[in-house]
Amino acid sequence: MGGGGCPRPWTRPGGPGTTAPCSPWQSGSDGREETQVLHLNPKSGRWLPDDSRLQRHVGLAVAYDVWRHFLATGSMPVWCAEMLLEIARFFASLAVEIDGRYEIRGVMGPDEYHETYPGADFPGLDNNAYTNVMTAWLMRRAREAAALCPDVTPRPGELDHWDDVSRRLRVDFHDGVISQFTGYAELEELDWDRYGGVRRLDRALEADGDDVNRYKASKQADTLMLCYLLTGDELTGLLEHLGYEADDGLIPRTIAYYLRRTSHGSTLSAVVHAWALARLDRERSWEFFIEALQSDLKDVQGGTTAEGIHLGAMGGTLDLLQRCYLGVEPRRDGLWLDPLLPDRLGEASMPICYRGRRLFIDADDHEARVNGVACRTFKPGEAIMSGTGDLGRRIIHHRERRGLTREQVAEHAGMSAGYLKYLEEHADTPDGGTLYRLADALGTTVDELLGGGHDRPPGRGPAAAHPSLETLDEAESLRLIAPGGIGRVAFSGSHGPTVLPVNYKLHDGNIIFRTAAGGPMDKDLRTGPEGVDIVIAFQIDHFDEATREGWSVLVQGPAHHMPPEDTADLARSGVTPWAGGDRPLYIRITPQRVTGRRIHGI
Repeated sequence: MGGGGCPRPWTRPGGPGTTAPCSPWQSGSDGREETQVLHLNPKSGRWLPDDSRLQRHVGLAVAYDVWRHFLATGSMPVWCAEMLLEIARFFASLAVEIDGRYEIRGVMGPDEYHETYPGADFPGLDNNAYTNVMTAWLMRRAREAAALCPDVTPRPGELDHWDDVSRRLRVDFHDGVISQFTGYAELEELDWDRYGGVRRLDRALEADGDDVNRYKASKQADTLMLCYLLTGDELTGLLEHLGYEADDGLIPRTIAYYLRRTSHGSTLSAVVHAWALARLDRERSWEFFIEALQSDLKDVQGGTTAEGIHLGAMGGTLDLLQRCYLGVEPRRDGLWLDPLLPDRLGEASMPICYRGRRLFIDADDHEARVNGVACRTFKPGEAIMSGTGDLGRRIIHHRERRGLTREQVAEHAGMSAGYLKYLEEHADTPDGGTLYRLADALGTTVDELLGGGHDRPPGRGPAAAHPSLETLDEAESLRLIAPGGIGRVAFSGSHGPTVLPVNYKLHDGNIIFRTAAGGPMDKDLRTGPEGVDIVIAFQIDHFDEATREGWSVLVQGPAHHMPPEDTADLARSGVTPWAGGDRPLYIRITPQRVTGRRIHGI
């Protein structure tokens, strides 16, 4: 592939008759095909031919992921478009025109029980439904990718050929369902009473002198993989684009047909069947989901976990939650939500990144919500207010200031408690409606929640309609300042009256703050004579611009520079200057007079 940083696995030639490189089924670090050609059946002790290298569909999986990258990010860089076009070239080169249809011959599908036709002299199957339908899907996506990325130029005639292939690929049907491959209908039915519960039918049958290729029996989902990757509308739409009729019952019939004929000899099978059954049989879907979650914990395949964790199945369970149960579907025109949660799951939620924006998706069996707002779609470009700054900390501050629980705030703001927890713990940019409801629930303003007023003095708004001023006693004043925070030191400095803000803590009844050696408060707060302190003022206040209320406390008393031997004890106060830097000096103010006032808005 030309320039664009395409991965090394795309260096293997596609084989006779192909015009583009393909991905190996199992690759080494340099992209070579490393799939074994023999495998041992531990039941019979015999080494058997292994033709799994014929699973060309791995390239379709790569193309699918590239397209989903585009849908999720909105970006089609050159390397993505190059990949899609090269994969399309390979699969188009596999398609041979026979009797008015294109066919792809000599391949294997995801079901590894079928490598060849019974009695055939060579391996491979014709027109695997999964491979052919996804090839038709790929031909259409490659055309779109070429239009999205003008820097990538298809070869002359390619786009027309790909369009032709996408309309005339062969798909077989039998008994009202999609056939796994050409000739599948002629295979024998397996005696499932005899082999019920046997996951590795290939090994059991070979040990009995038989061959699994003779039977309508699958190791794992094959045709049903189409239901995993495509929505029902996409699948029926592709079949109709290929010129086949697809009635409403086709997909349910196909799922039921293959489910009865699958031994689930792979951990991935549970993931796919949980997905396929999500809208047909929610209880069975849940059972398969739990099996997938426990696949390694319980070693459901009977010994394979010792060889390594099944990362594909683990990733599949997360994909199942996100795309299937939550129904998150990125499309060209936006993000669509169609949740259908299993009864036992209750509510599900997760943060995602979509088109460069962090969104919080949560849903129950009744509705879906994006950033706490009930909706079924989220369109690119929808207004989301930015510049939240430390929104989470401000939400927590205002919630705790009002003594409210998450559940109380969430109920008042019309959102889930899970989404409120997410906003408190993650940097995010919720939409304007969410911010206004939050501000109302917290008794503050959107401007205050976003930190928009951090560069202006507080209290610019008008007074409340009928304000009143209350005088606070010493006990209430000390209660208000007890948590610590920011206060202002007022003293007569060498350049006249001086007021400086400091971070303080109330420690053993005294106000403690730190300052730098040689600074104004180091020099101007010393009298010279031992044991003589300067009496200063210390003021703390808090204002609520939403309600036009607030309080102010004034502390007066002597300021004393603490000796170095007391530093260890004072460090327990936990006072930390926001200004940073080296501030080793501790100053203690012993309150002699404490007064306070409170403004009431009503």
